[in-house]
Amino acid sequence: MNLHFNSCLQSTFRKLFAAGLYILSLGATTSAEDASSDPLAWIHFSRDHKDISLFNGYPMYFVSGGGLELNINVNPDPGHSLAFMWLCKENPGRGSNRSMKVSVNGADTVRTHPAVGDQEGVFFWDIVPVTTFGINKRAEGRYHIVANRNPEENHSSVVLQGIRLITDKKQLETLPLPTSTHKAQFIKPGPLTKDERLDRKVNRDAARKRIHQNWVGEKKLSKRAIKEDEFLSAAQKFADTAIKHGRDNYGAEKSAIFVQHLHRETLKAPGTIGWLKPSQGGPNHPMVLSRFERSQNLLRFLASMSLFTGDPRYSEAVMDSMICMFEDYIYPRSGLLAFGNHMSIDLVEGKAYSDGRGSEQFELQDTFPFYEFFYDVSPDKTSRFIKGIWESYVRNWHSMRYNRHANFNTQVDVTKVWNRPVREVADLPEFTQGGELSFIGLAYDLAYSGFTLGCVEDDVKARIWANRILEVVAAKSDQKTGVWPMMLYPPPFYRRGLETYVDAYPESNANEARVIISSWVNSVPIHALGVLGTIEQAQKHDRYDEVRKVHANVDQWILNYMQAAYDPEAHHLRSILLDGQDVTDLVFTEEATLYGWGAQPGGSFRHRPVTPAFFAAVAQGFRLCSSPESKAHYWKLLRDLYRGAGLGDIGENSRATPAFNYGAQAQVEDGYVFGLSEIYRVTRAPETLRFMEHLGREIIQRRQDPKSGLFVVEANRKQNFPALKEFKQSPHEGITVKEMIREQFGSNQLDYDRPKVVPLNITEPLALLAIYGCRTGEFEKIPSWVSIGMSHHSVMKEQEIWFDRPKLENYYEDRKDYIKDRGFVVNEDWFPAE
Repeated sequence: MNLHFNSCLQSTFRKLFAAGLYILSLGATTSAEDASSDPLAWIHFSRDHKDISLFNGYPMYFVSGGGLELNINVNPDPGHSLAFMWLCKENPGRGSNRSMKVSVNGADTVRTHPAVGDQEGVFFWDIVPVTTFGINKRAEGRYHIVANRNPEENHSSVVLQGIRLITDKKQLETLPLPTSTHKAQFIKPGPLTKDERLDRKVNRDAARKRIHQNWVGEKKLSKRAIKEDEFLSAAQKFADTAIKHGRDNYGAEKSAIFVQHLHRETLKAPGTIGWLKPSQGGPNHPMVLSRFERSQNLLRFLASMSLFTGDPRYSEAVMDSMICMFEDYIYPRSGLLAFGNHMSIDLVEGKAYSDGRGSEQFELQDTFPFYEFFYDVSPDKTSRFIKGIWESYVRNWHSMRYNRHANFNTQVDVTKVWNRPVREVADLPEFTQGGELSFIGLAYDLAYSGFTLGCVEDDVKARIWANRILEVVAAKSDQKTGVWPMMLYPPPFYRRGLETYVDAYPESNANEARVIISSWVNSVPIHALGVLGTIEQAQKHDRYDEVRKVHANVDQWILNYMQAAYDPEAHHLRSILLDGQDVTDLVFTEEATLYGWGAQPGGSFRHRPVTPAFFAAVAQGFRLCSSPESKAHYWKLLRDLYRGAGLGDIGENSRATPAFNYGAQAQVEDGYVFGLSEIYRVTRAPETLRFMEHLGREIIQRRQDPKSGLFVVEANRKQNFPALKEFKQSPHEGITVKEMIREQFGSNQLDYDRPKVVPLNITEPLALLAIYGCRTGEFEKIPSWVSIGMSHHSVMKEQEIWFDRPKLENYYEDRKDYIKDRGFVVNEDWFPAE
């Protein structure tokens, strides 16, 4: 981990020079006979400086706003040059140039350079001889440097990583530099004070006290008691492997962060080729991945293990990982964590990397983090994180307009986040503005974060704003069906060929917000669970009256969507428009087809299978519902779902005795268990619990690796459901896991049937604890599965063969053109250690 600046700086420059860091200069600097290999003076920005931004883990400074001011305490000499290390990646929002005005001892010059695209190196040295500033003779004194944005041009701000005073270009290659500054006095914005540096740390003792008070059960179960319960003991086996082998053990400095995957035999994490080119600051070796947003199921599971068993090890492991995130992977300007769809952490170097887009893009998508635990680890950092999310995303606080992408380095003033006028939900725009893409999952993440913070901090303003965004979404629902949209505001033009639906169904007002088609069908239960998570927070914290009205809209949305889309006889889901129009059978043509969703001319969408997440979402809707009429509709729907899946009959009503099918051939899924646990919490029917236990035993038998305790999907599970009825678009569509491994790996085919590299952020362990919690009646300790959308069992060729060197060598040979194009060089670092 990057706990020390020196090692971070050394790693940074070694990678940048290896990637071809280049030099621009006004004139060649001459090499003095007595030139040292070290620069005369320097400053390289670090996390110990104020107002720092981060780019792929490198501390950077935006030369804008208040500007940059420093002294270099070296006597001026015309043989000197100033070298500015630029990051000059293209910024599509501002144009293709970056520019700054530099003043040295009162004389000015303007430095402008064109931005570079993804194919070029984005870091370079810009060398400016001090004679540019009228320094033509030696003198006693120092260099006083002021850099600011160029006021004459509408260019993007310059982004600097450091400044060196040199006499020879070779002094730009010096490694390592012993300190972040030498003979340089950083005046503005300056270094952090001692108190500011301490404030960036988490008070570990206070955190541990809160964690033990709120997340460790009062009674510690004996080993015998745990072993005697088949579900709790299976869950503990997974938990012990996760905390012993699933944490960072891969770089020069270890950390408490969890890896994304483990090999179930070696119990080590595989590597994978990074997305970001080394020339753009990315790693020049395969990464060992951690995706913290994709650890939320694991974190919730481990915390619940401590609640059920009284063993603090599991909650303390979660606490340690959270402290590491707060201290090492936080963006100082915004308070955001290195988190989301476009950000990964490489545990080899302890750096967070973007996926190479135009800026550090922050994207939440159906994540619903474990905020309550975060808050007990660090109340102030969690509060700032959530406020940073809202301030970075929301562009108009009346309409709640947002874009799916925000910037990690947004300057956030936490004092103003909730302190805005709240007006009636009315006069909302029909369309979004500019290039905004307001996919609806983000609205639910915003609501969940704001309401949770409003509960734990008892801040009514946060809860008002969280409730308001749900009210705005409800206002955008279809007036006939009450079904909620898939975007908050669609673009003011047709994207992705949606004119196809406008022409075919002119009364349906089709646009990108009003289609729930093909793969988007699978998002509906994920969205529903997120919104219901906010409703449950309100109930848990005695704030239900504040969301009662919007909860009624949520029930209408879920029930009416299922009425329009679900066919109980065939047990599948239609592709529909928001008004309920069935579009499943529309055959696309060369003249009228969609772009995306798997559409192709000559094809029409397949009906979608009812994923287990639907069972979890509908059953949770049933449990939380406060309307007797809606509750009855939920029950009928649940009855249809379980019968349709071949799992038996839950009964005519909640008082009836269920008749489950213990011989069902359906795949055993944790979503079925989640649904039954929600039903059991209402009905307390013993037969429901017995069938849950039956499914739990099947999950353990079919999926749990007996040696490691990790979970792996069955060999006959189908992957990549086909999108179209008429034909396949890929040989991978509709095949089983076994077929994928044995037939689709090309020259790297394997001789086993199930993956050996498996994820940690899965939901099977949550299901086992749900069964145990229903057995003991400790419902309040059952972990939430609100982040079910972040759990995935998948087969990844590169990671699956990582520990088989001959196959890995073949894989690199097969991808040699891609590897060369990205600027990578395969060496021993590209293979696992023996």
